[in-house]
Amino acid sequence: MRVLIVSRDGEVQHTAEVAPRDATDPPQWTPAPPGGGTSGKIVFVQTYPMDGRRILTVNADTGQVLDLSREHWDAYFALSPDGKSVLLNNGRGGFWLAPVIR
Repeated sequence: MRVLIVSRDGEVQHTAEVAPRDATDPPQWTPAPPGGGTSGKIVFVQTYPMDGRRILTVNADTGQVLDLSREHWDAYFALSPDGKSVLLNNGRGGFWLAPVIR
């Protein structure tokens, strides 16, 4: 999967490969800052490489990709509506709430 960050005018700002050969869930964005636009926004993507699970982020300002996963980690996630926290679960009954730190 390739994430494209596109301006309101339709101009591609950044392109990031997050899962070239693997499945993903739909991306989840942090909310727009006051005044709108993409400044400061982060895109979260759940990927499934080799039957595992990884959580990647893409910075809308820079296009930088960050892998939030640890080796042998298998978390699913859901971004909170206000974009300030992430609910993580391991699919076996374990749940964690983590702040989104920028």
